[in-house]
Amino acid sequence: MPDLLAAWGVTPVTTRPAAQGTNNTTLLIHARGGDYVLRVSHNLTAIQVAREIAVLDLLERAGLPFAVPRPLPCLDGRRWRPAAGGVATLVPRIEGSRPDLSGPAALAVYGEAVGQLTCALAGIPLQAGPWNWLADEPGPADDVVVTRLRAAGASARTVGALGRLAADVDNETRELRATLPRQVVHDDLAASNLLVGADGRVTGVLDFEVAGAGLRVDEPVAALAQSGALDRADWRDAVAAFARGYATTVRLTDVEVTAVPPLLRLRAVGNVRWRARRWFAGRASLAEVVDRIDGMSRACAWLDDHDAELISLLS
Repeated sequence: MPDLLAAWGVTPVTTRPAAQGTNNTTLLIHARGGDYVLRVSHNLTAIQVAREIAVLDLLERAGLPFAVPRPLPCLDGRRWRPAAGGVATLVPRIEGSRPDLSGPAALAVYGEAVGQLTCALAGIPLQAGPWNWLADEPGPADDVVVTRLRAAGASARTVGALGRLAADVDNETRELRATLPRQVVHDDLAASNLLVGADGRVTGVLDFEVAGAGLRVDEPVAALAQSGALDRADWRDAVAAFARGYATTVRLTDVEVTAVPPLLRLRAVGNVRWRARRWFAGRASLAEVVDRIDGMSRACAWLDDHDAELISLLS
């Protein structure tokens, strides 16, 4: 690690792992002269990292009320570095802590920040991000995943759920994906990718590695799915609070609002496809794929029962 940081001329005093998901290696670096975050992305190519940096540069000039990461140049001028298992970037640490989204006030602030980012990303060219979510999603075809799941010993219930629900959701959303308003989206606005200050306001939005061309409504869809708002006993209050905050900067069309439940189903299927892609690459376990399939089944069943009410709350 000191050798890697030397590419930026940084000498670490202390190094510790950051709270993170399963996609990257992220380290908090305290060094002479400042605090930094070192990320080694295991999903992106160097070209994709360069596109992520271009998006961040454009956002830096967009007048957002919170910070976004700005990868620093190495001593050789590049802003990324090859590293074991991926591509490394180093950014100055943004002050703040992970938000607690358990209360309606925090969810309203969160919704407002999601809306502000939506507006800023709308000015970025569609082709600028690392991913193109408007094209076929990356990874193996569903029938290939089903075959591999059977061979690996997954239950008939698990295999059947993927085969049945994935096809139904694709059919349900095909026209929506072709007609709804498009723009660059962050697409991963979980609480773990937000920072807030002592006053509860958002100070930073992190981790743009899956940003790219998508539907405008994909951003609130992802936020609702990842905030835990739909998993709570008081989900109606949670959704209403988020919607109030989001509407301070973005007003979705009626067609976009109606599209939220089917796009939530599509996101649940997409989580399975993404994890299967990592499983095929040896970066995830069979158990992780099965867990995502179980989550997809629960999400789709919940939406079958509550989609009309969800639409009403977002309208």
